[in-house]
Amino acid sequence: MKITFKDTFELGDIIFENDLFSHSHFAKVKIMYDANFVEFKVMPSLEQFIMAERYLKKFHQKNNQEHVKFFFPENAVLPSEINEYLQQSAYSFAKMELYKIRADDFAGGPPAKSVTVEQVNEYNLEDFLTLHHRFNSEYGNEFATRKNQVLKEQWNQVDFSFYLAYFESKPVGGSQCDSNGKRDRN
Repeated sequence: MKITFKDTFELGDIIFENDLFSHSHFAKVKIMYDANFVEFKVMPSLEQFIMAERYLKKFHQKNNQEHVKFFFPENAVLPSEINEYLQQSAYSFAKMELYKIRADDFAGGPPAKSVTVEQVNEYNLEDFLTLHHRFNSEYGNEFATRKNQVLKEQWNQVDFSFYLAYFESKPVGGSQCDSNGKRDRN
């Protein structure tokens, strides 16, 4: 089975879409970069990118958001003129990679018995939230607190499942999936 970024869950709602891009916005947590962005459906020309950039900047300024984020099409090379424009405009950019791996394929074989994964319930929800708050604190306390509020709301919905990984009885990782099995891209 081939897995793509379309198989990942995104918090934002698509509030505008055309043939070139879709605009995802998450009004509950406007400072969450990965839920407030423009995603290009096809590789834009430099002129099209600048037009989309102006659109997103104007929208974010109107909504008191201090960032812009763009996703370009999967497995496509960024044209040199867009790459140069991003560098000249002092954008930071990175390449995202998505991997699918079976547990038995990890180096050293299957996970050790000291690693357990549990579905989050009312008894370990606080472990899950504390772990996510700690991970998200590097982006600021306000972001971490708001993200936890969103996670609590999702946990109370029937179409989300949460999982918590423990190593030697200490929480070390967590994830959530929607009812279609899509993981959060963040």
